[in-house]
Amino acid sequence: MKSTDKQVNARLLKTYGITLAEYNKMLVEQGGGCAICGRPPGTKRLHVDHDHSISKIKLDTVRSGKGWMSSTEYRGGLYAMWGRGKSEAVKGLRAKLKRASVRGILDWPCNSGLQKWRDNPNLLEKAAAYIRKFNAKEAA
Repeated sequence: MKSTDKQVNARLLKTYGITLAEYNKMLVEQGGGCAICGRPPGTKRLHVDHDHSISKIKLDTVRSGKGWMSSTEYRGGLYAMWGRGKSEAVKGLRAKLKRASVRGILDWPCNSGLQKWRDNPNLLEKAAAYIRKFNAKEAA
């Protein structure tokens, strides 16, 4: 790995819980471009899209034998992590949730668009209907 790849790998691991290899695999699985519009990366890498709500998820943490168990439900699945100390269990589970929150790889306009629409599919659908309505008037 080049030193820049090492730095990217470290940042991806810290921020999203994924490796550069996982990022690249995800990009290939998406056809080499943005998961929404398909645009391939230019001079900069595409952005990792993730669910921002994970920071607000409540964790249940209880003593378990000689350690602690932290657990929560997320996207229909149960996530749990055991640790010797309470903070170790919580930190480990937060790291697992980071990885689980990754949705795909997006270019900047699509990624920032989701953020501006607050990740709300109902708002996005209403916006699409609004644009279609005016496009139909222009075509008539």
